[in-house]
Amino acid sequence: MSYERLASELQRVAGALSEHERRLEGAKLAAAASRLDTALAKFADLLDELLRAVDPEVEALRQALAGESGRRHLDAKALKLLFKSATGKALTLKAGEAREADERRFVEGALKHGRVAQTLVAVRACLTDAARPAPDPGDREALLAELWRLGRLSAAELELETPRLLGDFELLRAMAGHAYVKVSARSSPKTVLANLVKFARRVNENTA
Repeated sequence: MSYERLASELQRVAGALSEHERRLEGAKLAAAASRLDTALAKFADLLDELLRAVDPEVEALRQALAGESGRRHLDAKALKLLFKSATGKALTLKAGEAREADERRFVEGALKHGRVAQTLVAVRACLTDAARPAPDPGDREALLAELWRLGRLSAAELELETPRLLGDFELLRAMAGHAYVKVSARSSPKTVLANLVKFARRVNENTA
């Protein structure tokens, strides 16, 4: 049976049921209706799942995760943070599984919770930030703009950027110098970053 013929038959049956509903009776018909109802519910679930899977945003999400930038910047921890930020739910990934399996779980989870669009936005924003070149340590305005941006990030967004920031101690020191945030010879990158974010958030709050 073609899907077109199935659609036509379902419409015909639905019309007959609607027109004669009060006159229908008999155990055999009721039993058949019950079986049909169960089968139809399963078919509808499968159809909905398929239609969601071929949605352009779902395909865009798959491509973003599987692309070179996605593979380079979004490890398992980043995927979990992004998923939590976009859906409000935890993403469970199995240790040792292939990257493809992590991506599949990520997309399936976004579909399950009806948050594909929000997840796609979060992934794209994260990859855009990751690809953005770091400001020149000698450019005061660019450094302070970056600092104020960090102060506006949510906890989850900041955690996503932390590895990149900790890997550029020169940038952190430059931002601290231009913002007059104290840094000693013994200050670790983690401490400097924490102090910078604390300062930037305080400034943002006072100027909001």
